[in-house]
Amino acid sequence: MADTINNYCVICQGTENLLRCGRCKSVHYCGVEHQKTDWTQHKTICNELKSIAKDMAALNTFPVHIGPFLTEEEPFPSLHINDWQHFFQHVSLKIPGEVYRKYVTEEMSWPLTFIAAICKFNLHKRSNLRVHVVGATERYFVDGYMTDLLRLFPLPNTEIVLIGPDIQRDKVVRYQSSNGSPVSVTPVSKCYHDYATHADFQLPDLVVACHPGIQANRYDWKPTLRFLVTSSVPCVFTCWNEEELEHHHKILNSDDIKVEVVSKGPAPFPSTLKRRLNLSKKDQLVPMLMNSQWLCFQGGRCVTEEHVKARASNAVHDVIGVTPSELSAYATSSDDIDDVDDDVTDRIAMCKLELEFIRCLRGGEKQYREKSCKDAREAFTQCIGMWNTHKQRHGGNKMLRRVTSRAHNNIAIIALDQGDVENAIKEGEKATRIDPTYYEAQLHLSHFYSKQSAEATEFCKRALENPSDDAEFWTPEMSARVTQLAGDAQVAMQKSDACKQRAKHVAPAKPMKKSTVQLHYEKLVEVETVLKQLHLV
Repeated sequence: MADTINNYCVICQGTENLLRCGRCKSVHYCGVEHQKTDWTQHKTICNELKSIAKDMAALNTFPVHIGPFLTEEEPFPSLHINDWQHFFQHVSLKIPGEVYRKYVTEEMSWPLTFIAAICKFNLHKRSNLRVHVVGATERYFVDGYMTDLLRLFPLPNTEIVLIGPDIQRDKVVRYQSSNGSPVSVTPVSKCYHDYATHADFQLPDLVVACHPGIQANRYDWKPTLRFLVTSSVPCVFTCWNEEELEHHHKILNSDDIKVEVVSKGPAPFPSTLKRRLNLSKKDQLVPMLMNSQWLCFQGGRCVTEEHVKARASNAVHDVIGVTPSELSAYATSSDDIDDVDDDVTDRIAMCKLELEFIRCLRGGEKQYREKSCKDAREAFTQCIGMWNTHKQRHGGNKMLRRVTSRAHNNIAIIALDQGDVENAIKEGEKATRIDPTYYEAQLHLSHFYSKQSAEATEFCKRALENPSDDAEFWTPEMSARVTQLAGDAQVAMQKSDACKQRAKHVAPAKPMKKSTVQLHYEKLVEVETVLKQLHLV
């Protein structure tokens, strides 16, 4: 659940002898030291989590389904509802209190976002309307999002189809909207792109998806997204927060899919009840609001299904060395992957290992972009640890060498950010030794040496600017130090120049939009998708 309190230390993920933050009662630590370590980050949201915990405690006494506890004071004259104030002018609550009012906004954010989406694409004046709700679950029925709660509004003759693999029912629900128009709600327990192939499928006027999480791995959204874009259907997707909105926008503005965005930003009916969201065990609890952001789009361009199949086929051939049909034959020839041809088995295992390396690296680089240098360094160190485990057997693998070199180079960059030139050079040297052909590592190492030379030169310059008769300053030790640093500055500059020359020697023939690692990663992901379809991973 989004508001579950974490039951592990947020620093080391330990689960024994836990202490809880006395203020927010939402975060645990294995001891006082880790609580002190986390305080700089935790104090920014501690009071907010405290307020959330108080609201959650109050909600335990409230009914789950709010429909019976809403009273329509004045009928809505149209589907144009401006904001929450406008909504509450027409509706009264049978349960008093600010917390319950917040809870009502959370539950009503679903049907009101549905209605706002209809108005966004000027569909409210139609006499007949067909809307598909993608990624739906049983909650849409249990909590009445598309049944009890929509009765309050003057919908036209509306057909709503709720589509999602988690839906468990198959009976159509029928009722009347506030103006007497018939509304039907049909459940479909399928993925949307599978439903679209059925003979009874009809193209909708609008598609709505509340919190679809298209960036997650639980469900393959790409076939659905390609269908929606090529069909040019008006679509509205909602998100928990701005970060998720950017993830959605990145996916919908990629090489494969580029949508025509109609609107992007704060949604008109976000919940006012904050909840906690655990992104992962290493992430701090994040306050969020249901349906707080939305992305509205219609049409665009995307690669064809034939292009996707051809790309996957090429990737399988390049990585595994067989065609997809041959790989399928291997998969069906035995129930045990170990019985498959040894060469193919080894290449599948290497595909998995390379993905593990690259994902660890990418995770660290994401943490670095988000200014979490500690977590980034941990990820890069983990990547290097995997290399030390596998280098004896797979030390000749170019991709593993490149990824490990990049991990060392990233640690060097973090060290330089922290003013530690010595360790930056140390890690940079490791990066270039593991992969001497890594252009960026050679350039960075040149910069590190140049920085070292500049610092040594600056020290010597400041020393020489002191009066020559300052006997206390010009001790034998200081004279030796200045002499040594002057030599170090010269040597460091020579090493910097040497790295520049090596960088020129290994520089790519033409500028690349994507790195070697990124290009190979995209190919590996294509192969992984095929392997999953064949149950080989």
